Amino acid sequence: MFEAMHREPLGPQLLGEPLARYLEEEQRLGRVSPNVEPRAVAWLLLGPTAMLALASQMGPARGSIDLPEQMRQLVAALITGLRPD
Repeated sequence: MFEAMHREPLGPQLLGEPLARYLEEEQRLGRVSPNVEPRAVAWLLLGPTAMLALASQMGPARGSIDLPEQMRQLVAALITGLRPD
């Protein structure tokens, strides 16, 4: 991700693109609902990931957040919503 953020064009807004492309391919294969927007889903995963990582390293919460478990729950919730009917 570091390399993706630091090559032209620049910017953290590009971080979701690889995940969005992956989700587009999963849609094409029928494993992700065609009713979801891949870029929106990518940001729905990346935003909470960044916040959990930040919270796990700062203030009173430092060290008290089970980051792997929180990520497992986050991904499970998204997958449930992404399944095709």
